[in-house]
Amino acid sequence: MFRWEWQDNDSWRPYPVHLNARLEQARRNNRSTVYFCLGGQKYELDFTALHQRNTNTGRVRKIRFKSTAKLSGGREGG
Repeated sequence: MFRWEWQDNDSWRPYPVHLNARLEQARRNNRSTVYFCLGGQKYELDFTALHQRNTNTGRVRKIRFKSTAKLSGGREGG
């Protein structure tokens, strides 16, 4: 499993759990773009460019994903 995050100035913030699951499902299904609402704002997330764009303001922020196995101190593949 992966944890998706967006860049907020100099720090990275995780997406809410319900949205993270939706993003991961879209990635697994080879979707290139996902649209969602968060905090009263509408966003377009581009997996190819690895960024999200606020569709109202046009502001673009970087996104990334990390393995939850690494974050929890677990080992991948074993």
